[in-house]
Amino acid sequence: TCGRGVSGGSACSRSQTIVLRGWRRGLPRSGATATAGTAAGATALLFWTSFAGQGPGSCLRCEAVAELTVEPQSEQLAAKAATAKHERRRWWLALVRLYSKLWRGARVVRRCLELLLRAVPLVAVAPFCWLFWHRSGERFFWWLMLSALQAEGPIAVKFAQWASTRPDLLPRSVCDHFATLQAGVLTHSWADTRRILTEAFGPGWEAALELDPSPVGSGCMAQVYHGWLRGPLSPPLQANSGVTLEAAELPREVAVKVRHPGAQAQVDLDLEVMRTLASTLEAIWPSARYLAMSEAICHFESFVRPQADLRIEARNLDSFHRNFPYKRTGKGLRVVFPEVIWPYVTDALLIESYELSTPLQEVLGQADRAARGGSKAPGLAESSASSKGALLELREQVGKLCMDAFLKMLFADNFIHGDLHPGNIHFRGGNISSTGAVLGSSSGKPLELVLLDAGLAVQLSSQDRQNFLEVFHALAVNNGLEAGRLMVERSPGDARLVRDREGFVAAVGELCSNFWGLGLALGKVGMGDIFGRMMSLACDHRVKLETSFVTVATSIIVLEGVGRQLNPIVDLAGAARPLLAEAVARSIWQT
Repeated sequence: TCGRGVSGGSACSRSQTIVLRGWRRGLPRSGATATAGTAAGATALLFWTSFAGQGPGSCLRCEAVAELTVEPQSEQLAAKAATAKHERRRWWLALVRLYSKLWRGARVVRRCLELLLRAVPLVAVAPFCWLFWHRSGERFFWWLMLSALQAEGPIAVKFAQWASTRPDLLPRSVCDHFATLQAGVLTHSWADTRRILTEAFGPGWEAALELDPSPVGSGCMAQVYHGWLRGPLSPPLQANSGVTLEAAELPREVAVKVRHPGAQAQVDLDLEVMRTLASTLEAIWPSARYLAMSEAICHFESFVRPQADLRIEARNLDSFHRNFPYKRTGKGLRVVFPEVIWPYVTDALLIESYELSTPLQEVLGQADRAARGGSKAPGLAESSASSKGALLELREQVGKLCMDAFLKMLFADNFIHGDLHPGNIHFRGGNISSTGAVLGSSSGKPLELVLLDAGLAVQLSSQDRQNFLEVFHALAVNNGLEAGRLMVERSPGDARLVRDREGFVAAVGELCSNFWGLGLALGKVGMGDIFGRMMSLACDHRVKLETSFVTVATSIIVLEGVGRQLNPIVDLAGAARPLLAEAVARSIWQT
């Protein structure tokens, strides 16, 4: 029956009612009439009930019968349309990816050509500079060299800053020239700075913030201005609103760090060039794969990119403040970091406390001039034994304080300042005057270490930290065989590809024994030298190294370069043993 029954008012219901009545009327009859009526009624009933609609009061129309044959064709057409759409989308994505690869390749080629073109003038005039080296050739050559490095971007400047700390690898004159890039990179215009400040704080910022238009320093990523914060500024839209804000005492002496325009894009392009060169080198020289250069570049990228975002530097400074509370409490190591003034922080702008101090390279320059007997440094009396003694004492104190701070970062805090070149290491107090001159006697204030530019910080994962601690501990106790074995066992590469495993372990053991016999004193040999030789052995024997291991080893090498210029008799391994033992015990307890 239909959904509404026989007594319904639809056309289907009325038709079924007529058929049923005819069937009932035919029941009393007999013979052919009865049989015919019964058959006709039954046939009609079956016909109407079989093709009746499913809904209440509905019936099957001609369109419903047509739909039974059209529906499969519609599904096929829809499936074909969906497939065609998917194919078009896949082709468009392939074209976009191809265009992106071609565009990146063109940018890389253009950048490489740009680097080569910048090197052409230097190569062309080098012979003439060499001929007139002692007249003006040397000065002109280094002017071209430093100008080219600064024009090539932040990555090249970073490399020059690192090279300036390695007098063991490069001549002293080369290190001295590269050292000028630690705080003397080309600056951007005051108009660019005003534009960035206006974007952050609005057009009325000059009423609350007074700045000297001349930068006090410039690095590869940003430059710094000295000023006074006279009143509250409008909080920038990009500020980290999740940080609890504290009211600052006004007026307050501040340092304003402003990112160079276009620095972020330049870093992105240089990293792309480095990745391309690393891939090409690994394809040409298979042994280079075991240095994990591609992974190292990715790891380096994760540290370099944050330097272009000053909000990350602000968070790093907060972490260092917690780890070194001397400025707040007067206790612990005399290490000071600038204090971030929240919420005045954006990705391109950072306002922090101004820390009056003397850069390390100025003190080192005074020592070099005094040692060569040239022009005397301010505050150094001629032929004054007391001044020379004060300078020697200062170097020893500074070297020990630098080493203690780095070892605390490495073993106690697991949060390491990754850019400790002399341009970022400053001092105050002790026998240093406010003008940076070395005095014959103490100024009455304790010597303090001021560390700047905390945009690059290294933090090891728990597993990488444990691996590094075990290797360092083995080297510190003159167990080179154990260090070599650990490096092979903890290698992230395929152990089957290692070339002469026993030979590598034996070579590391011999290397450690030779260096240990010399005392591991800075100035002769050091832990950085051991790590450098070990990485060379790993390349020869195809032992792939953890990227974090290479990063921390490089930091130790840089610190060692600074230490050689300060205090050649400091024993890094000996000073590290107490903190190392504590860190190893803590690591074992946690596991």
